[in-house]
Amino acid sequence: MTRAGRLPWPDPEEADPGRGGSTTHDAATLIRTADVRADAASAGLRYTEIDALKAIGILAVVLIHSVLAPLPELQTPGERWLLAATRFAVPGFLLASGFLYSTARVIPFEVTIRRLRRVLLPYLVASAIAQIRRFLLGGPISLDTIAYDLLTGSSLNVYYYVFVLFWLILSAPLLARMPGRLLLLALPLLLAFQVADELGMFHLATTWAWRNPLRWGAYFLVGWLLRLHHSEWSRWVRVSSRWLGAALALLVAAAWIAMAR
Repeated sequence: MTRAGRLPWPDPEEADPGRGGSTTHDAATLIRTADVRADAASAGLRYTEIDALKAIGILAVVLIHSVLAPLPELQTPGERWLLAATRFAVPGFLLASGFLYSTARVIPFEVTIRRLRRVLLPYLVASAIAQIRRFLLGGPISLDTIAYDLLTGSSLNVYYYVFVLFWLILSAPLLARMPGRLLLLALPLLLAFQVADELGMFHLATTWAWRNPLRWGAYFLVGWLLRLHHSEWSRWVRVSSRWLGAALALLVAAAWIAMAR
């Protein structure tokens, strides 16, 4: 894992016993370290792993919506495999969002407004185009249906993602104020909610099942925690890169075999 650029201050990751660095950090150093990592994006740093995740996710979404037959009964076995193999795209985007939004500092109200503006302005334009298209095609349309579609991300089915992301952006200031241990405790709870939702225990209509933030919150929180603990897990990945590469190669080989069948 590499990051483009260098921090303008000493990186705590370099405090390694093998290089004569300090093996302990006082509370002030830990807080400063968290702040540094949380503000890395604003300092002009990029995370190669997050860029790669988003790029692969974009390709997966293009494949999902351009290659697959529209109805399950019309899909070939290869298309069904492709659909299953690309299901990581939306979770991956939410993980990347949680990673990039993560911080140990208080998030100013202005930052939240700026993030919402970046998401909602393009969404409103795209939704307006979808509503105009519906009107031109003679579909049912009224002020009530327009308001409902805009508020719930329903002008097109895929806009459920905007609805989910809206609430996750609003949750970011709360997450930034929560102690690290509480965040770790919240993760298994969100995972339990997700499993329950996948099993249909909430008995939600399909529209709201896809728009339930509890179904997606675990991915966002995983990204948030990965950012706060970036040095620990990135060091482990560097040490275990050979084993991880071999595991990935086996996974790809298995996937190709399954698709060939």
